[in-house]
Amino acid sequence: MPHLLNKPGRDHQEEQEKEEKMSFSIKAMCQHGDLVHRRKTAEAALKKAREMSRAGCYDIYITTPEGRDYHSSEFADLPRTRAVAREHPKTQPSDKPIPISRTVR
Repeated sequence: MPHLLNKPGRDHQEEQEKEEKMSFSIKAMCQHGDLVHRRKTAEAALKKAREMSRAGCYDIYITTPEGRDYHSSEFADLPRTRAVAREHPKTQPSDKPIPISRTVR
């Protein structure tokens, strides 16, 4: 009896569409035409946009998962994710006095 699959390409297509909706798209014109990359966070998208700019690409846009386009001149306005709390808090000065050695001449 042959093994039957329920619409084998369907799940992959749905997963890809879901990923596109939840990711940032970086679009640019480059030497050989249009390029599009996808990243999961705004920070990663900005990093990729900077790399593309250094590689000579121009007319760079980042599109948010909500569909808002930001031109490279607007990247400062791109919403960022919150900073992650530090694992190691800053070291606090101790309450103990620091010994000062003085030598008599």
